[in-house]
Amino acid sequence: MIPRVRSPLRERAEIALVAFLTRLVLVCIVQPEPVWDGRYFDALARHLARGDGYATAVEGGDGALRFTAHYPVGYPALLSLAYRFFTAHVGVAFVLQALLGAALAWLVHALVGLGGHAKEARRAGLLTALFPSLVLQASLVMAEPLAAVLYALLVLAIIHQHTHRHRALYAAAFAGVVGACATLVRPQTVLIVPVLLGISAYRAQGGAGLWPAKWGRVAVFLAAFAAVVLPWSVRNTRVLDGPAFVSTNGGWNLAIGALPGASGRYRSLPAGHGCEAESGEVRVDRCLQAKALEAIADDPVKWLALIPAKLSYTMDYEAFPVEVLHESRPALVPEGLRKLGWRVLMVLHQGLLLGAAWRVFREQGMVGHRLGAIALALVPMAALGRPTSGGVAVALAGLLMMDRDLVRALIGGTLIVTLATHAVFFGEDRYHMVIEALLVVVLLRPRGRSPLNYSK
Repeated sequence: MIPRVRSPLRERAEIALVAFLTRLVLVCIVQPEPVWDGRYFDALARHLARGDGYATAVEGGDGALRFTAHYPVGYPALLSLAYRFFTAHVGVAFVLQALLGAALAWLVHALVGLGGHAKEARRAGLLTALFPSLVLQASLVMAEPLAAVLYALLVLAIIHQHTHRHRALYAAAFAGVVGACATLVRPQTVLIVPVLLGISAYRAQGGAGLWPAKWGRVAVFLAAFAAVVLPWSVRNTRVLDGPAFVSTNGGWNLAIGALPGASGRYRSLPAGHGCEAESGEVRVDRCLQAKALEAIADDPVKWLALIPAKLSYTMDYEAFPVEVLHESRPALVPEGLRKLGWRVLMVLHQGLLLGAAWRVFREQGMVGHRLGAIALALVPMAALGRPTSGGVAVALAGLLMMDRDLVRALIGGTLIVTLATHAVFFGEDRYHMVIEALLVVVLLRPRGRSPLNYSK
């Protein structure tokens, strides 16, 4: 009897369904509520759904609203569509997050399966569907699950420019739209885009010259990107007190990681930061940026010395999903369970990161590359005087960018820019959640030769 060959598309759909149902069961049992930034995202989405525009309540204004761009618009805009088409109930937000988790499992399966790796794709899809920290993200009314989906989709869309040559321009336009949407969710994506475009353009055709077709795809990508992002920039210029590309919190975030008393992680802005007299989102943000740059210029060594701590706070542990549940449902997640959750998620996160790093390190053929990776990993450890996964993540990103498999190289570019961004601003464990599923791809995608290998 001939065994029945499973359709990759059907298998992908089944894995996505497992991911969706797992997350749906979680939120039905826990019944979480939005906390911290989630409250703001929920409120912003409700205003959008009611037709009030992207606005927030004026403090002491008896219900009056003012236009805002402090938080990036991407996730609240998507949530507002769900509220408008269904109902403005917080349960809709958690169903949306469950759907995003299902989409992420679908995309991971697709990325690992490129080149015909069916067994590895199945394992990667199931791991993404059932990995505890990824499941727990369904209980967050936060932008990270959407950003994770868009990052994976951006890598896949760029890959399709090479695997579907007869539709390369369409794939480039789609990739530009995806990159723009990701930028509206996480503005630092605008730094990832040129890195991925550079890797894609140079590494295709074995790194041969930048022939015209490459430039054509880049031009189409940038045109599609601008068509999506620039209207929002124009809106900000029109309704705020000055121009803002996507959001008005870049200066805030730089100040958090640079003003006196900075520790490398999130904290409230210190009293007396010097911008209290400013009004208007854009002016306040520019003032904070100026104060941060002044503090960096006054003591650049101190600011540079915080980078290992920022990387450590970003990569060394994973407590945020449990903290959100504890804050939202303290009776359901008491202190003992909270601490156990920290340990379990940290061990799983470290296992995923170190497993991916070891696999790439072991498969890297050049001794010089291996020695360079070891040196990169040891620098922050020496600076902090203790082991840290921040250096491991930087070393992994460097090795991936030199990998001949284009999927891995693009993931390396995404990872290195993500780490560099938080090395400049500040670190928290929630910020690595956007690339955790990409680590699953690295862990399980074979390096063997395939149509996506750009090395001849």
